[in-house]
Amino acid sequence: ENGIFSTINTSVGRPVSKILDDLIRCDEYEDALQSLFADVNEHHNGDLFTSDFDVIAMNAPEMTEAFIYKSFVHVGNQTTQKSIQCGLKKVLDMDEVIHHSMAWGKDGASIYVLSKQRASQNHDEKTRHKTNPGEKPKFAEYLVIVQISITPTTDRSRGHALGLCSHVMRSYCAACKAGCGMCYHRASLLWMQHLHWGEGRPTPKPSTVDFATWVPGSNAKSRTCSTLESASSQAIMKLPASNAEATQKLDKGGKRNCHEGMSAKYDIYSGDKGRWSTLEDPNYTSASRPAIGKLFKSLRRSQVSRAPSRILSDSTSTTLNELG
Repeated sequence: ENGIFSTINTSVGRPVSKILDDLIRCDEYEDALQSLFADVNEHHNGDLFTSDFDVIAMNAPEMTEAFIYKSFVHVGNQTTQKSIQCGLKKVLDMDEVIHHSMAWGKDGASIYVLSKQRASQNHDEKTRHKTNPGEKPKFAEYLVIVQISITPTTDRSRGHALGLCSHVMRSYCAACKAGCGMCYHRASLLWMQHLHWGEGRPTPKPSTVDFATWVPGSNAKSRTCSTLESASSQAIMKLPASNAEATQKLDKGGKRNCHEGMSAKYDIYSGDKGRWSTLEDPNYTSASRPAIGKLFKSLRRSQVSRAPSRILSDSTSTTLNELG
Protein backbone atom coordinates (compact mmCIF):
# COMPACT_ATOMS: atom_id res chain seq x y z
CA GLU A 1 0.00 0.00 0.00
CA ASN A 2 3.08 2.25 -0.39
CA GLY A 3 3.37 3.13 3.28
CA ILE A 4 -0.20 4.32 3.86
CA PHE A 5 -0.48 2.08 6.90
CA SER A 6 3.10 2.50 8.11
CA THR A 7 3.71 3.96 11.56
CA ILE A 8 7.02 5.79 11.42
CA ASN A 9 7.78 7.49 14.71
CA THR A 10 9.00 11.06 14.03
CA SER A 11 8.14 12.47 17.46
CA VAL A 12 9.85 15.50 18.94
CA GLY A 13 13.49 14.91 19.76
CA ARG A 14 13.81 11.55 18.00
CA PRO A 15 17.16 11.34 16.15
CA VAL A 16 17.13 11.31 12.35
CA SER A 17 19.32 8.19 12.31
CA LYS A 18 16.66 6.15 14.13
CA ILE A 19 13.93 7.41 11.81
CA LEU A 20 16.01 6.36 8.81
CA ASP A 21 16.50 2.91 10.34
CA ASP A 22 12.73 2.55 10.66
CA LEU A 23 12.22 3.61 7.05
CA ILE A 24 14.80 1.10 5.84
CA ARG A 25 13.11 -1.73 7.74
CA CYS A 26 9.61 -0.82 6.54
CA ASP A 27 8.64 -2.82 3.46
CA GLU A 28 5.35 -1.04 2.74
CA TYR A 29 6.83 1.60 0.43
CA GLU A 30 7.26 1.33 -3.32
CA ASP A 31 10.63 0.55 -4.84
CA ALA A 32 11.44 4.18 -5.74
CA LEU A 33 11.02 5.36 -2.12
CA GLN A 34 12.85 2.35 -0.71
CA SER A 35 15.72 3.16 -3.06
CA LEU A 36 15.66 6.76 -1.80
CA PHE A 37 15.78 5.60 1.84
CA ALA A 38 18.71 3.30 1.08
CA ASP A 39 20.70 6.03 -0.67
CA VAL A 40 20.06 8.59 2.07
CA ASN A 41 20.88 6.10 4.82
CA GLU A 42 24.15 5.20 3.07
CA HIS A 43 25.15 8.86 2.85
CA HIS A 44 24.10 9.44 6.45
CA ASN A 45 26.08 6.48 7.80
CA GLY A 46 29.08 7.65 5.78
CA ASP A 47 28.99 11.08 7.48
CA LEU A 48 28.42 12.79 4.16
CA PHE A 49 25.62 14.98 5.50
CA THR A 50 26.44 18.34 7.06
CA SER A 51 24.13 20.40 9.24
CA ASP A 52 26.56 23.31 9.71
CA PHE A 53 24.79 26.47 8.59
CA ASP A 54 27.92 28.21 7.26
CA VAL A 55 29.04 25.15 5.28
CA ILE A 56 25.63 24.81 3.63
CA ALA A 57 25.36 28.56 3.02
CA MET A 58 28.70 28.74 1.24
CA ASN A 59 28.64 25.46 -0.69
CA ALA A 60 25.02 24.61 -1.47
CA PRO A 61 23.83 24.98 -5.08
CA GLU A 62 21.76 28.04 -5.90
CA MET A 63 18.05 27.54 -5.22
CA THR A 64 15.94 30.32 -6.68
CA GLU A 65 12.46 31.33 -5.60
CA ALA A 66 11.20 30.40 -9.07
CA PHE A 67 12.49 26.86 -8.53
CA ILE A 68 10.34 26.53 -5.40
CA TYR A 69 7.24 27.67 -7.29
CA LYS A 70 8.07 25.34 -10.18
CA SER A 71 8.41 22.36 -7.85
CA PHE A 72 4.69 22.39 -7.03
CA VAL A 73 1.70 21.73 -9.24
CA HIS A 74 -0.26 24.96 -9.69
CA VAL A 75 -2.96 26.06 -12.09
CA GLY A 76 -2.55 29.03 -14.41
CA ASN A 77 1.03 29.69 -13.35
CA GLN A 78 -0.15 30.81 -9.91
CA THR A 79 2.57 31.66 -7.38
CA THR A 80 0.22 31.99 -4.43
CA GLN A 81 -0.27 28.29 -3.71
CA LYS A 82 -1.31 27.74 -0.11
CA SER A 83 1.36 25.07 0.32
CA ILE A 84 4.09 27.45 -0.85
CA GLN A 85 2.93 30.37 1.32
CA CYS A 86 2.35 28.23 4.39
CA GLY A 87 5.72 26.58 3.88
CA LEU A 88 7.56 29.91 3.95
CA LYS A 89 5.58 31.33 6.88
CA LYS A 90 6.15 28.20 8.94
CA VAL A 91 9.89 28.42 8.34
CA LEU A 92 9.95 32.13 9.27
CA ASP A 93 7.83 31.43 12.34
CA MET A 94 10.41 29.00 13.74
CA ASP A 95 12.93 30.38 16.24
CA GLU A 96 15.39 27.55 15.70
CA VAL A 97 16.18 24.83 13.19
CA ILE A 98 15.11 21.41 14.43
CA HIS A 99 17.29 19.55 11.92
CA HIS A 100 18.45 20.49 8.44
CA SER A 101 21.33 18.81 6.65
CA MET A 102 22.59 18.43 3.10
CA ALA A 103 24.81 15.97 1.24
CA TRP A 104 26.08 15.80 -2.32
CA GLY A 105 25.19 12.64 -4.23
CA LYS A 106 28.05 10.38 -5.19
CA ASP A 107 27.37 11.17 -8.84
CA GLY A 108 27.95 14.87 -8.18
CA ALA A 109 24.79 15.73 -10.12
CA SER A 110 22.30 15.85 -7.24
CA ILE A 111 21.99 16.71 -3.56
CA TYR A 112 20.06 15.13 -0.70
CA VAL A 113 18.39 17.33 1.88
CA LEU A 114 17.14 16.01 5.23
CA SER A 115 14.94 18.32 7.26
CA LYS A 116 12.64 18.09 10.24
CA GLN A 117 9.68 20.40 9.78
CA ARG A 118 7.01 21.47 12.24
CA ALA A 119 3.31 20.67 11.93
CA SER A 120 0.78 23.47 11.54
CA GLN A 121 -1.92 22.10 13.85
CA ASN A 122 -0.98 18.68 15.23
CA HIS A 123 0.64 18.61 18.65
CA ASP A 124 2.86 15.90 20.12
CA GLU A 125 1.13 14.74 23.30
CA LYS A 126 4.41 13.27 24.53
CA THR A 127 5.70 16.80 25.07
CA ARG A 128 2.82 18.03 27.24
CA HIS A 129 5.03 17.96 30.35
CA LYS A 130 7.71 19.99 28.51
CA THR A 131 5.54 23.11 28.21
CA ASN A 132 4.26 25.50 30.86
CA PRO A 133 1.06 24.53 32.71
CA GLY A 134 -1.95 25.51 30.64
CA GLU A 135 -0.01 25.69 27.38
CA LYS A 136 -0.52 23.21 24.56
CA PRO A 137 2.12 20.55 23.86
CA LYS A 138 4.80 21.27 21.30
CA PHE A 139 3.96 20.99 17.63
CA ALA A 140 4.59 17.61 16.06
CA GLU A 141 7.67 17.15 13.89
CA TYR A 142 7.92 15.47 10.50
CA LEU A 143 10.96 14.24 8.64
CA VAL A 144 11.16 15.36 5.00
CA ILE A 145 13.64 13.97 2.46
CA VAL A 146 14.26 15.48 -0.97
CA GLN A 147 16.69 14.66 -3.75
CA ILE A 148 17.30 17.57 -6.15
CA SER A 149 18.94 17.47 -9.55
CA ILE A 150 21.74 20.02 -10.02
CA THR A 151 22.73 21.74 -13.25
CA PRO A 152 26.45 22.68 -13.41
CA THR A 153 27.28 26.39 -13.60
CA THR A 154 30.40 28.47 -14.18
CA ASP A 155 31.51 31.95 -13.21
CA ARG A 156 30.84 32.99 -16.78
CA SER A 157 27.36 31.51 -17.06
CA ARG A 158 25.95 32.23 -13.60
CA GLY A 159 28.61 34.13 -11.68
CA HIS A 160 29.52 31.09 -9.57
CA ALA A 161 30.37 27.40 -9.81
CA LEU A 162 28.00 26.21 -7.07
CA GLY A 163 25.49 24.71 -9.47
CA LEU A 164 21.79 25.43 -9.94
CA CYS A 165 18.82 23.43 -8.62
CA SER A 166 16.81 22.29 -11.64
CA HIS A 167 14.08 19.90 -10.42
CA VAL A 168 13.03 17.62 -7.57
CA MET A 169 13.84 14.00 -8.37
CA ARG A 170 12.49 12.05 -5.39
CA SER A 171 10.91 13.12 -2.13
CA TYR A 172 9.34 11.77 1.03
CA CYS A 173 7.33 13.35 3.84
CA ALA A 174 6.37 11.45 6.98
CA ALA A 175 3.28 13.61 7.46
CA CYS A 176 1.65 12.63 4.15
CA LYS A 177 -0.09 9.45 3.21
CA ALA A 178 2.17 7.35 1.01
CA GLY A 179 4.92 9.80 1.98
CA CYS A 180 4.98 11.62 -1.35
CA GLY A 181 2.26 14.27 -1.18
CA MET A 182 2.63 17.83 -2.44
CA CYS A 183 2.54 19.13 1.13
CA TYR A 184 3.72 22.40 2.61
CA HIS A 185 6.26 20.44 4.67
CA ARG A 186 8.24 19.84 1.50
CA ALA A 187 7.84 23.52 0.62
CA SER A 188 9.24 24.35 4.06
CA LEU A 189 12.30 22.23 3.35
CA LEU A 190 12.94 24.07 0.10
CA TRP A 191 12.42 27.49 1.73
CA MET A 192 14.77 26.56 4.57
CA GLN A 193 17.39 25.52 2.06
CA HIS A 194 16.75 28.75 0.12
CA LEU A 195 17.33 30.82 3.29
CA HIS A 196 20.73 29.24 4.01
CA TRP A 197 22.59 32.34 2.90
CA GLY A 198 25.65 34.08 4.34
CA GLU A 199 27.96 37.00 3.62
CA GLY A 200 30.32 36.08 0.80
CA ARG A 201 27.91 33.71 -0.94
CA PRO A 202 27.92 34.58 -4.67
CA THR A 203 24.11 34.51 -5.00
CA PRO A 204 21.54 37.26 -4.34
CA LYS A 205 20.45 37.60 -0.72
CA PRO A 206 16.80 36.59 -0.23
CA SER A 207 14.85 39.43 1.40
CA THR A 208 13.07 36.90 3.64
CA VAL A 209 16.39 36.21 5.40
CA ASP A 210 15.82 39.31 7.54
CA PHE A 211 12.59 37.79 8.90
CA ALA A 212 14.12 34.46 9.99
CA THR A 213 15.41 34.53 13.57
CA TRP A 214 17.40 31.32 13.11
CA VAL A 215 19.61 32.79 10.36
CA PRO A 216 22.94 33.99 11.84
CA GLY A 217 23.22 37.77 11.66
CA SER A 218 19.50 38.31 11.05
CA ASN A 219 17.86 41.35 12.65
CA ALA A 220 14.55 39.55 13.11
CA LYS A 221 13.09 39.54 16.61
CA SER A 222 12.21 36.32 18.37
CA ARG A 223 8.50 35.52 18.17
CA THR A 224 6.60 33.75 20.94
CA CYS A 225 2.96 32.99 21.56
CA SER A 226 1.19 32.19 24.81
CA THR A 227 -2.39 31.16 25.51
CA LEU A 228 -2.04 32.34 29.11
CA GLU A 229 -1.00 35.93 28.40
CA SER A 230 -3.57 38.60 27.66
CA ALA A 231 -4.17 39.54 24.04
CA SER A 232 -3.26 43.18 24.75
CA SER A 233 0.25 42.17 25.83
CA GLN A 234 0.98 40.37 22.57
CA ALA A 235 1.70 41.84 19.18
CA ILE A 236 0.66 40.35 15.86
CA MET A 237 3.16 40.40 13.02
CA LYS A 238 2.21 39.52 9.46
CA LEU A 239 4.99 37.49 7.87
CA PRO A 240 5.80 37.95 4.18
CA ALA A 241 4.62 35.33 1.69
CA SER A 242 7.42 35.95 -0.82
CA ASN A 243 10.73 37.73 -1.25
CA ALA A 244 8.98 40.56 -3.10
CA GLU A 245 6.62 41.15 -0.18
CA ALA A 246 9.56 40.97 2.23
CA THR A 247 11.36 43.66 0.23
CA GLN A 248 8.33 45.95 0.46
CA LYS A 249 8.14 45.46 4.23
CA LEU A 250 11.84 46.23 4.62
CA ASP A 251 11.58 49.38 2.50
CA LYS A 252 8.73 50.62 4.73
CA GLY A 253 7.50 53.06 2.08
CA GLY A 254 10.87 54.71 1.56
CA LYS A 255 9.99 55.37 -2.09
CA ARG A 256 6.76 57.22 -1.37
CA ASN A 257 6.00 60.45 -3.19
CA CYS A 258 6.57 63.40 -0.89
CA HIS A 259 3.48 65.10 -2.38
CA GLU A 260 1.11 62.46 -0.97
CA GLY A 261 0.18 64.45 2.11
CA MET A 262 0.82 62.39 5.22
CA SER A 263 3.52 60.39 3.43
CA ALA A 264 5.77 63.46 3.26
CA LYS A 265 8.84 63.51 5.49
CA TYR A 266 10.69 66.69 6.51
CA ASP A 267 14.18 66.13 7.78
CA ILE A 268 14.87 69.29 9.81
CA TYR A 269 17.64 68.01 11.98
CA SER A 270 19.93 65.15 10.99
CA GLY A 271 22.75 65.77 13.44
CA ASP A 272 24.43 68.43 11.30
CA LYS A 273 25.50 71.40 13.43
CA GLY A 274 25.69 73.51 10.30
CA ARG A 275 21.93 73.30 9.90
CA TRP A 276 21.31 74.55 13.42
CA SER A 277 23.65 77.47 12.92
CA THR A 278 21.70 78.38 9.77
CA LEU A 279 18.36 78.22 11.57
CA GLU A 280 19.68 80.40 14.41
CA ASP A 281 21.08 83.02 12.05
CA PRO A 282 19.01 86.29 12.43
CA ASN A 283 19.36 87.01 8.72
CA TYR A 284 17.78 83.62 7.91
CA THR A 285 14.90 83.96 10.36
CA SER A 286 14.13 87.55 9.31
CA ALA A 287 14.07 86.69 5.62
CA SER A 288 10.44 85.60 5.79
CA ARG A 289 9.22 88.54 7.91
CA PRO A 290 8.20 90.82 4.99
CA ALA A 291 5.96 88.09 3.57
CA ILE A 292 4.40 87.44 6.98
CA GLY A 293 3.84 91.20 7.41
CA LYS A 294 1.97 91.40 4.11
CA LEU A 295 -0.19 88.46 5.15
CA PHE A 296 -1.27 90.10 8.42
CA LYS A 297 -1.94 93.42 6.67
CA SER A 298 -4.29 91.67 4.30
CA LEU A 299 -6.03 89.93 7.20
CA ARG A 300 -6.40 93.25 9.03
CA ARG A 301 -7.96 94.98 6.04
CA SER A 302 -10.33 92.06 5.57
CA GLN A 303 -11.46 92.11 9.20
CA VAL A 304 -11.85 95.88 9.33
CA SER A 305 -13.85 95.99 6.13
CA ARG A 306 -16.26 93.27 7.31
CA ALA A 307 -16.74 94.16 11.00
CA PRO A 308 -18.59 97.33 12.24
CA SER A 309 -16.26 99.97 13.59
CA ARG A 310 -17.96 99.92 17.00
CA ILE A 311 -16.98 96.25 17.59
CA LEU A 312 -13.30 96.89 17.13
CA SER A 313 -11.91 98.12 20.41
CA ASP A 314 -8.87 100.25 20.77
CA SER A 315 -6.88 97.29 22.03
CA THR A 316 -7.79 95.24 18.97
CA SER A 317 -6.77 98.04 16.61
CA THR A 318 -3.51 98.44 18.47
CA THR A 319 -2.77 94.72 18.14
CA LEU A 320 -3.48 94.71 14.41
CA ASN A 321 -1.31 97.76 13.88
CA GLU A 322 1.54 96.06 15.70
CA LEU A 323 1.19 92.93 13.52
CA GLY A 324 1.27 95.10 10.44
